[in-house]
This record gives sequence, C-alpha cells and structure tokens, in this order.
Amino acid sequence: MESSHHTILSLFTFLVLTTQWKASSASSDDFLQCLATNSNESKPQVYIPNNPSYLTILQSSINNLRFAMPETPKPQFIITPDHDSQVQAVVVCSKKYGLNIKVRSGGHDFEGLSYTSNVPFVLIDLINLLAKTLEQGATDVVHKWQSVASYGVPKEIFIGLHVGVVNKNSNATNGGVGRTVQATFQVLFLGPTENLVYVMDKSFPELGMERKDCTKMSWVESTVRFAGFPSGTPVDILLNRSALPKTTFKAKSDFVTEPIPKSGLEGIWKRFLKEERPEMVIGVWGGKVNEIADDKIAFPHRAGNMYLIDHVTNWDGKEGPEASKKHIAWIRELHEYMTPYVSKSPRTAFLNYKDLDLGRIGASTYSDPKIWGEMYFKSNFKRLVKVKSMVDPDNFFSGEQNIPPTITY
Repeated sequence: MESSHHTILSLFTFLVLTTQWKASSASSDDFLQCLATNSNESKPQVYIPNNPSYLTILQSSINNLRFAMPETPKPQFIITPDHDSQVQAVVVCSKKYGLNIKVRSGGHDFEGLSYTSNVPFVLIDLINLLAKTLEQGATDVVHKWQSVASYGVPKEIFIGLHVGVVNKNSNATNGGVGRTVQATFQVLFLGPTENLVYVMDKSFPELGMERKDCTKMSWVESTVRFAGFPSGTPVDILLNRSALPKTTFKAKSDFVTEPIPKSGLEGIWKRFLKEERPEMVIGVWGGKVNEIADDKIAFPHRAGNMYLIDHVTNWDGKEGPEASKKHIAWIRELHEYMTPYVSKSPRTAFLNYKDLDLGRIGASTYSDPKIWGEMYFKSNFKRLVKVKSMVDPDNFFSGEQNIPPTITY
C-alpha cells in the first residue's frame, strides 16, 4: 500500500513541475462533464467554491495560517479522489481546460505551494487516498472476524462488531475531512479470563487481545456495556429511559450467509466516508438460535446465517427535510450496494428493525404484503396468514406492515 502511495506522489510532483499554464476556459459544468466522460468507473468527489464544504476541505490541511487568508488565491476545483484511477481523469481535464494542478498530502508545505497558485488551478487533495492504509487494517481484521466469530470459537464466546467513522485525531464522529473507518469489537465470554485470552490468541491473533483488555463483570453489567455506556456505569442506568441521547436516524437490516469479500468491505468503507454519522451494528448468529428449526416457531432466521447487520445513519434533525432526504437516500444506496453480499431468495430482514422501504399498506399506497412478509418471516409467512385469517378475519389489528388475513392477501 505504501509503495503505491510513493508512486502516486512522485508522479504528482512531476506533473506539478511540468504542467504549463494557459488561460483557463473551464466552467464548472464543462469540467464536471469532462471528469464523468474520462472516469473509467466512478468520478472523484469535486468541490467548487459555492459548495458548503469547500472551505472546510480547503482549510483542513493548511498548517501555515499565513496561507489561510481571504486574499490567498484559491482553487477553482478541489478534487478528493478515493482511488488512483480517478486521478487520470483530473489530469486529462485539467490539461484540456488549461488549469494548473496542485497536489496536497499532509499540508506541511512551508510556502503553501501544494495548495496555492497565482494562476487558475485545481487542487487534488489526497486525504482519502492516504486514509486507505488505516482502512485496509479494518478490512483485514473485519474479513477475518466473519469466519472466526461465526465458526472459529466456542459458542460461549460472542464477538460483536461496530463499524463507524471517526476523526483521525480524536474519537469524535464528524462530517468533515481527515476521517477514517473504525471497527470496534466487543467480546462476551462466560468463563475465566485466561481461557478467553488463550482461545482468542489461537483463533483471532489479529485482534491482539491481552489480559489487560478484559474486565470481569456480571451478566447485567455486560448489558450496560453493550448498551454503549462506559465501563463502571452503575446498572441502575438501565432503568433510566432518557439515559441514552436521542437522535434522528434511518435504519435497515440484512442477514449475511457467507463472508463478504474484502472488495465488498472496501466498497462499504468508501460509502461510509461520504456520510456524516454512519454505523453498522453487527451481531453474530449461532449458538442456541441455530438449534431451533426454521419452521418451529414464527421467527425463521436460524442456521445458515452468519450474522445480522443493522445499517444506520444518524443526523441532526434540526437540519430540515432536505437533509433528511439526503441521508435517507444515502442509506438506501448502501442497502442496494449490499445486495450481492447478503441473503437471497428472499433477501431477508429483521422484524425488530422495521423498514417501511420494504413496502407498506396505507391510505394512499398498497404494496403486496408478501414482499415484506417473506423478508421478515420467510416461508412461515403463509402459515401466519392462515392464523391471522382465523383469529382476525376482519383485520381489526392492522398496520402498515401487518400480516393480512387470507381475504386481503
């Protein structure tokens, strides 16, 4: 990974020194269209001066405030590629429209030469490319976790996973730059600490677990930790309904039946870095759940599932309806991206993570209940419809995603 970065930086240095300036004729639309035309897969993220994030991106890596003044010349476009291949299109289009190219890495340039110019220019900011070494670490560990957590440790060990985005310089999630993907593992073990450390060292050495990482506690105390409270929080906190902060969010769910390849995980990280406060809360399946047959009771998600994903995006509800639309559109695109990597025929969902995107019955809309019914209940849905038709044929107990009686099915 490091060598590829060195190659890119050397190439960029050559381009900065040899690109000749001529009068720029690029409009925003022309330049963006050129990028789209010359990008093999996806075009890079582009910021123009009227974009709300433009100044944040520009100033994020200016370490000499002498060059953060209003009069300092600023780029016509800021490009933040997340893959080497996207840089080629920037070079082609910059040359076409007579724009100088400046390349910024950490922003430690004493004279600001990597992000200022006296002629019209494009700034290529490498922040997303340089973050990949950190995210690659998350990719390797999460990829290994899939098999270890599901099949590689005794059933007395539970290894939960939370994936989010954090600022590289703190633990605070934000929507700015300098962010990376963080994978957090929580392990619950019913037994002595030395046994846990031994098993984890043999089965999952990549995690680097040591005895000092373990805390002995009661089961109810572990419930407090898994709820997101810091270690040592009194168990009485579980009686406080307002203890956890409330947020505005949209969630979706998926069951995974085979390991997601590294390329698939990297696609998730790429999308996470474009959203402000994304999360994946992942719970391993197995143990007692797998001992019950799919059709024994209504809940069908048993053997064959590796883990359950809760996809979440959070935002400030004060941002207004347009912000809500943007964040909901993001998680819907993520859900679509996940299609090849999750359960199929049908693609299943978790009933307790209700998702009206799957369909609904309402005054102004009607979706076939079979769509969401089989996602929640699989083949058990037909049996549940029969029960409904016997105990509530008039559908008195109804809702947007209720099980309908036979007469309305």
